Amino acid sequence: MDKQIYWDDVSQGAEIPELVKHPSFATYMEYLGACGNTTPFHNNLPFAQQQGAPDIVAPGLMMNAYLGQLVANWIGTEGWIKKIGCQYRGMNFPDKQSMLRAVVTRKYQENGEYLLDLDLSSENEEGFNTTPGYATVSLPSRQPKI
Repeated sequence: MDKQIYWDDVSQGAEIPELVKHPSFATYMEYLGACGNTTPFHNNLPFAQQQGAPDIVAPGLMMNAYLGQLVANWIGTEGWIKKIGCQYRGMNFPDKQSMLRAVVTRKYQENGEYLLDLDLSSENEEGFNTTPGYATVSLPSRQPKI
């Protein structure tokens, strides 16, 4: 993030800059090792194929982390992620593109904070939103404090 985003400069319906990820098998293994996840669906190709998947499947929490990265990159160092969450509705695979996107759905002030609600998505190469999510962020404002 090169410059700070201010609440005053964002409008409802705005799309934030997308984040494109191409995680490799090695990236999956590093992530799984770091979080202690030993689920074979994420690291064992024959097991994943027996379950009907064409390849090993990205850990859902990794996709959630990518959504967090998308939001954190955009809000800058003075912004805060107040809440973030997602659902796992589809599969992402190694060496395949994931497009992470967000749209501002609400802009409001509450308890002295300047807030935005975001709809998040992580689309696989087929364009399916595998990880729909939401976030609420607090941004700095150029308006004088009351």
